Amino acid sequence: MLFRVVLITLVLGTTVALHLASPEELALPSAIALFAIVAATYFLTLVYAALLPRIENPRRFADGQIAIDLVVTTALVHFSGGVQSGYAFFYPLSIVGAALVRYRQGASIAGVASIMLFLAVSLAGWMRWLPTPMGQKMVPWDLPSWAFARQAVLNTGAFAAITVLASLLGEQLARTGERLETQEAHAADLAVLNQDIIRCLSSGLVTIDHDRLILTLNEAAEEILGLRRDKVLGRPVGEILPEINPLLENISPKEAIRRAQVQVSRRDGAELTLGVSVSPLTDHLDEPVGRIVNFQDLTELRRMEAQVLRAQRLAVVGHLAAGVAHEIRNPLASISGSIELLKSAPQVDDESRALMNIVLREVDRLNGLITDLLDYARPRELAPVPMDLGQLLAETVRVFSQDRATKHLRIRLEELPRRSDSPAQPSVDSLALGGDEVKVVADPDQVRQVAWNLLRNAVEAMPQGGEIVVAAGIVQENGVSWAEFSVADMGLGIAPEDHERIFDPFFTTKPRGTGLGLATVNRIVTEHGGTISVESPAKGGTRFLIRLPISESTRS
Repeated sequence: MLFRVVLITLVLGTTVALHLASPEELALPSAIALFAIVAATYFLTLVYAALLPRIENPRRFADGQIAIDLVVTTALVHFSGGVQSGYAFFYPLSIVGAALVRYRQGASIAGVASIMLFLAVSLAGWMRWLPTPMGQKMVPWDLPSWAFARQAVLNTGAFAAITVLASLLGEQLARTGERLETQEAHAADLAVLNQDIIRCLSSGLVTIDHDRLILTLNEAAEEILGLRRDKVLGRPVGEILPEINPLLENISPKEAIRRAQVQVSRRDGAELTLGVSVSPLTDHLDEPVGRIVNFQDLTELRRMEAQVLRAQRLAVVGHLAAGVAHEIRNPLASISGSIELLKSAPQVDDESRALMNIVLREVDRLNGLITDLLDYARPRELAPVPMDLGQLLAETVRVFSQDRATKHLRIRLEELPRRSDSPAQPSVDSLALGGDEVKVVADPDQVRQVAWNLLRNAVEAMPQGGEIVVAAGIVQENGVSWAEFSVADMGLGIAPEDHERIFDPFFTTKPRGTGLGLATVNRIVTEHGGTISVESPAKGGTRFLIRLPISESTRS
């Protein structure tokens, strides 16, 4: 449509320019007829443009336009001299247009129609069967028969040749279009397959260019790193994963890193252990255009490995401790009995009796240590029953608060919210009475011992006083419900280098500690199928977080 308007405008402009030397010719009926044809073409183009948005089949719409073009060209040829008209070249344009729209078939039909229309209008004008407007300089009947025949043969021969060439062009276009559609469908299938593969990857995948700008980021990478794709695309990878830069700097664009491990800090403060591999990103010529960074979150795996190693160490230590404890307990009983007999002798003076009391006190302390060691090394069998964790904690805190060592402290009970839109937290009394039940199946005595040991550690961590916060509630993580409780103090905290060792038996930072309290806590929680973690920020304080599984039968 645009090409037609441009072409007709050139025809109109050329016609006007040719008649400028004789302006009176512009008023002749022949010139007016020519202008009418041009105006009709403009009008039809406006009609086409108005109809185009509502056309469902553009090819048929184009067929109609080509047919009207042939009719308009025929009228233009007649009013401009018939067989000797200079506008006969419009026919080949319609033939080529038909080849572009309908390929070989369209070119053949348009070519045959052009030849028939040209011969018909030329012969009708030469035979004076059609009227011509007054003032037309070239009239069809002025030509002798041989000249008429020559012009007709030359034009129809040209039309036929153009028809053949346009048919070949249309056939090539059809084949090219089919191949293009096939390739586009194949490329679309490959693109969808590529997207599906990348989307289904459980590992993070990031592609970067030569300047280390992020090109793509899959969903797993978003989830692992806690980022949004639209916020990081086009940004340097060093801003998102600064720990990756040293790996990229040590290899050339064509080299790969099969396995590496880095520690990454997320924006929310979480520390991740990532297993990273780097591969070159190449184009169709196998030239590197960037890199592919593939990584997996190994944090949970490394935590589980640490737990397994700790469990193995504890098992070895436990067996050894049980044997040593039995061997020590028997001599202790003999020592204690002998001292008691010596103490009751009449010839013992006061100084000797005082020394014997010291020996008895230390024997009792040593016996208590052995008892703790045996409790850790040979735990009694669990007796799990359904219970309310909140109520058990409240009772434990109430009993523990009566101890003289806690008089300089304040112990506060809280409840962890079940969800972000939960109502205001209940008071301490409602928690103590089980107002919002946290049901679990566990051994009450063992869970009470866990809470007692943690409370005792919290008291010892705050010799100058402070506040202990005990919280309980239900949390959801990855679709799994957990009963959770925590004990937090305001002490000096735990050094980062001690975090991995605090649950090891006999490891302690206290002057008179045995190092068995947290080891026993860890064993009890593990036997219940739960987890225990510790948080100790740089500003001070320590928070132990215990999670116990909730069975379907106890979920309220």
